Amino acid sequence: MKTRPIASSQRSGFTVLELLVVMTVIGLLVAIAGTAFQMVQTRSKHSKTQVVIKVIEAGLDQYWKDNGIYPLLSEGKEGEAVNGSTGSMEGAGAIMIYQALSGDGDDYLEGGKTSSTGQIGQLYKPILGEGDLRPGGTSRMVATDSGKYFVIDGWGAPFQYKTKKPKGKDAAAAEAAEKENQTLHNPQSYDLWSTGGKQDNNTTTWITNWN
Repeated sequence: MKTRPIASSQRSGFTVLELLVVMTVIGLLVAIAGTAFQMVQTRSKHSKTQVVIKVIEAGLDQYWKDNGIYPLLSEGKEGEAVNGSTGSMEGAGAIMIYQALSGDGDDYLEGGKTSSTGQIGQLYKPILGEGDLRPGGTSRMVATDSGKYFVIDGWGAPFQYKTKKPKGKDAAAAEAAEKENQTLHNPQSYDLWSTGGKQDNNTTTWITNWN
């Protein structure tokens, strides 16, 4: 007499469909976690940039108290690029700010001739402490590239800087300076901004000292 096999109450494993469902769920969780991590990183970089702007503002205000003017970029230095962690960007203003606050060189400051060497206080007493001005220091607001030192935002890119230009030596220069000065958001002081980790003209992503 044939006996009927007894059905097992235990399953031997997952079906292919169940495995696919599990893998899909895991993939979604990883994607959500990755997006959340990126958002946290972006917020952190944004916050750091805001803090560094405040530090630079305090330093530049002290520079003004000491010298009666805000730092002016040396003629012929406009548009000079440096390599930050986000790639090559205009960085002459960021180099000039470093020199103004550190006393390490002045060739990017109007009338200066001495290059930076990494020696803080080379020419005059620094306005900020060494922890702020050393590349990789406690505040991580300074980077170096090809012997140039410059202030950086939370993304590692050079800050952008513009201040009121003098009228110039002739009528044409005076007209050009006046036209550029009209674009300033802070005509009585200076504009300081970060492009927010991007290299475009989308001002909505910028982190600035004028709003």
